[in-house]
Amino acid sequence: MPTYPEIFRVSRALQCANTELSIFSRELGETVSIAYPINRVTGDRIVARQLKDWVLRRKVIWECFCALVTEQRTPVRFETNHWGHSMAYCHQYPSHCGFSLNLSEARETALLESRYTHVLTRVYHNHHQLMDLHGLVVRVHHDRVAATPNGHAELFPYFEDYCGTPTSSALIQPRRGGAVRTRRQFSAARNISLQHQIHRPSAPLRFPSVADDTHIELASPTSSTEQGVLHSLAEGRGITSYEHIGLLELCGNCQRMFAAITGHSLLLQVVDTSGGGAGRSGKTGFGVAGFWRGGRSPGS
Repeated sequence: MPTYPEIFRVSRALQCANTELSIFSRELGETVSIAYPINRVTGDRIVARQLKDWVLRRKVIWECFCALVTEQRTPVRFETNHWGHSMAYCHQYPSHCGFSLNLSEARETALLESRYTHVLTRVYHNHHQLMDLHGLVVRVHHDRVAATPNGHAELFPYFEDYCGTPTSSALIQPRRGGAVRTRRQFSAARNISLQHQIHRPSAPLRFPSVADDTHIELASPTSSTEQGVLHSLAEGRGITSYEHIGLLELCGNCQRMFAAITGHSLLLQVVDTSGGGAGRSGKTGFGVAGFWRGGRSPGS
């Protein structure tokens, strides 16, 4: 079985658990869920093998996880596998990031769908209607900030009305007073915004209870460091490869990997380190969604 760099591990795991179309959004700087496209006239879902042409006609691209580590465009490869399923793979062959999206399966399992009537096909690109990409990005961030106090931060947020990265800036509606910002400029703006918010009093992050607690101990309140990691995820700024190690962790007793994955969200929990000997050893306190059965880590 091929191995991939550690930085792509969480994205691959969540993609496997996701029932929606999941692609990398250069505008948000992370992987997102998008609605499955449907025919504007009949309302039927686009046949999976026709999605490549559907994307090309709208002059957008779907990118793989490699876009996490490069500023170059990384358009996925549309292919048919040995079982006749339409697939989208990493832009490189052999795959560098492990991106593997079964389009035929997503056509059957996706709950989200859209006609994307605001996105013009290639025939009408001289029309005055352009994609309001900035407005779409702002709406995603507003939705995430609103959802965070309710107890979970989406790692694969639903990017409503987004169907891919435009291949030309001419297809993007300019912002009032300037053009749409690049991913780097969005990241800088989010950092500035977060710095302004740090000094404001805010409600503590609350976490939902988990129905099946066989392998999970209820968590203690988060530390300031842990809250910083959670806010980074919620704000869409991402976390470092070291910080995300705790997202999927190995139970020393049953030798299984654990992450509290429900639907399209990773419910963030924190290990209780108040008990004697409980918690993880040899780590610096990033208690994000990683649990050791019985409160003990391997080798402790």
